[in-house]
Amino acid sequence: MRLQLVSVAALATCALSGCRGCEESAKLPATAPAAAESRAIAVAEPATVTPTWAGPSSKAADGFQLSTGFLDGNGKPLPQPKSAVPNAIYTTALDPAGHPLGALDRIGSAEMVGFLLARDLRHALVSSALGPVREGADARALTFAPPGGGDHALVAVFRPQGGTLHAVISPISVSGNLPQLMGPGLNGLSLRATTADEQVQLAVLPADRTPSAPLDLQLQDIDSQGHSTGSVAVPFAVLVDPPMGRAVVLEPTSDSPLLHWNAPEPGEWLVLVAPKKGDQALAFHLTLPRAADKK
Repeated sequence: MRLQLVSVAALATCALSGCRGCEESAKLPATAPAAAESRAIAVAEPATVTPTWAGPSSKAADGFQLSTGFLDGNGKPLPQPKSAVPNAIYTTALDPAGHPLGALDRIGSAEMVGFLLARDLRHALVSSALGPVREGADARALTFAPPGGGDHALVAVFRPQGGTLHAVISPISVSGNLPQLMGPGLNGLSLRATTADEQVQLAVLPADRTPSAPLDLQLQDIDSQGHSTGSVAVPFAVLVDPPMGRAVVLEPTSDSPLLHWNAPEPGEWLVLVAPKKGDQALAFHLTLPRAADKK
């Protein structure tokens, strides 16, 4: 059917434009329709399919999910968070079957840690929930005051009772004025992160290693002179891919502050760590070379 439509469209074009080839085409030998059919097949070749963007979806690859709702500073429901004011994001973790996880094991002193990331990484905020919003509830309140509006991603980290840490990324739209300038993006970050209270360096161990071989990430305190003053122990670090659709959580072993990654994936990663204090997350840009890149 498509070939016939192409041929009819071609004849219609000739009739409208008065092209010279129309009369000659009527005198072509019997083999001419086959040539026209060949040309029509070439026109009908399918275009290359563009892969879909795997951004935040509120569901991780392992099946764990998030459900969110928003309240303002006075506890009144909001359709979406607002910029420049505190917002409570009521966040409920769900298991792969969609059941709310009411009981969570602690991550340090909290039951849930959340990072709110502007899509252009002009800010990366952190919040924690010590427990449910009230007795018997499943939701935890993560409170943020984003300085600007626009598209964001919420990265929630939690541990089901007796289980391992999980991270789920959910899209969040913040109302309010957008900044005049775009943020730095992933390429604007480095292996050193600075907040108002600390400066931390991220190191990959061993430095000279085989791509995809197990590795350790080490966090080091940096003084005002730029020198390392020792390792920083954290309960976890979460690695997020550039589209902000996937996350990997790394935990230290019981006898070492190193964060072990048994099956690292080459590529670009955003590494997020909760700071000692404050609401500014420590954010790093980590690049793991592929085997073809290693000389």
